[in-house]
Amino acid sequence: MVACLSCTPDAFPRTNPFPFSKPQFGSQEALLSLHKCTNFKHLKRVYAKIIRHGLSHDQLLIRRLLSLCSSYGKMDFATLVFHQIQGPLTFTWNLMIRSYTINDCSKQALLLFNLMISQGFPPDKFTFPFVIKACSAASAIEMGKVVHGLAIKTACTEMGSLKLGRWIHDFALKNGFKLGIFLGTALIDMYSKCGSLEDARKVFNKMQVKSLATWNSMITSLGVHGCGEEAISVFAEMERGNVQPDAITFVGLLCACVQTNNLEEGQRYFKYMGEHYGITLIPEHLICMTELYSRAGMLDEDCKLVNAMPSEPNDNVLPALLHSSKVYGIVNMEKFLYGKLDFSTVDANSLRRNWLQVSKWDAG
Repeated sequence: MVACLSCTPDAFPRTNPFPFSKPQFGSQEALLSLHKCTNFKHLKRVYAKIIRHGLSHDQLLIRRLLSLCSSYGKMDFATLVFHQIQGPLTFTWNLMIRSYTINDCSKQALLLFNLMISQGFPPDKFTFPFVIKACSAASAIEMGKVVHGLAIKTACTEMGSLKLGRWIHDFALKNGFKLGIFLGTALIDMYSKCGSLEDARKVFNKMQVKSLATWNSMITSLGVHGCGEEAISVFAEMERGNVQPDAITFVGLLCACVQTNNLEEGQRYFKYMGEHYGITLIPEHLICMTELYSRAGMLDEDCKLVNAMPSEPNDNVLPALLHSSKVYGIVNMEKFLYGKLDFSTVDANSLRRNWLQVSKWDAG
């Protein structure tokens, strides 16, 4: 008689009953595939696979995909993907609003916010800064069209952005959102770009806690509006509060000096930022100083700036230097630059684009 084997589980070998089955494609595998994406074509293939495996409901996956679409500048595709989501979370709405804004689609960002509110999806403390930035961008775009004559617009367009920004400000406060760092800083920037410096001041003064970005936004806002003395006063207040400035802080201060044509203060801050704070020069510092020296006809100082640069002027600085030499009749500056620099290392398209940009400001 044959002895029976024990029927306990340990008596059977633990082997895969389906040794030739394909590995499962789940959320982790999908995230890994998205992480490995190197181009938009690859991204679309991964998305198709996500749909085939029934993972399109996973908003973590979809947000990663939307972020990649944004980085590739493919907002049309991102829009199609977004509108396939059933019940997007606030985080997902915020991501789309932000993506539209950083891809120069500020009007779409504002329309999407309107859709979010009308469909009853609750905003959070991060929604409003993103929307405020979209208002700022929309105003800046329309302002650029007016300045450069690309469209026949009036200040009504700007007032439309300002009105919307005020409505969002009121909406946020009425719905219990505090004037925190993110919202406050975004409001200062928006009000300034929409031309309402008084509203920017009010927001700044009401903020209990201010980040470096908040101080920078207020200093820059005052500077570009020609309130140089007030910008300097805010900077002094910032230093008294032991807030460490950065390169952007001094861009705001130097802009204030340019707007008020204050060469002496400009020189002082240009020297101060390096000696006192050890801040490394960036192109914007050089552009401001070049403007101040050019207005004063100080060719020697302009040339010293070029000589003091750690590297050759880049595609942003070079057009400003050349433009200043033309506007203020400093013929020798142009000769000096062409004699000193290797123009073969400068990107021609970028140089041409930036040259046109700085030149158009004199077109009226």
